[in-house]
Amino acid sequence: MSLNADQTRAVLSAYQLVMTASWPTLHPEMLERSAHWASASAETLDAELQSYLRQASDPHCCAVRIGALPARTQATIGILGMYEMLDDETGRRLFGEQSRRSRRP
Repeated sequence: MSLNADQTRAVLSAYQLVMTASWPTLHPEMLERSAHWASASAETLDAELQSYLRQASDPHCCAVRIGALPARTQATIGILGMYEMLDDETGRRLFGEQSRRSRRP
């Protein structure tokens, strides 16, 4: 699927929101690069998005954390879903924290 520049900016923006909220250390260069998105070409934006996806797809982990957000231009063009692989200890700790929060009155 080929996206135009506005659509790719929307996907990058949604990706940035989910990434910042869930994995703030995943792409430290994204904050600086995002300042140039408004004037970047569709090809440049797509190359940047693909580089983030390659980095985030590194297979050297083992449990999963998930985040999702609508990708918007003038209208919603889809849902961006992200996941992160976690080590077993972190997965157990996060599961325990979430379980305790959901039991609170």
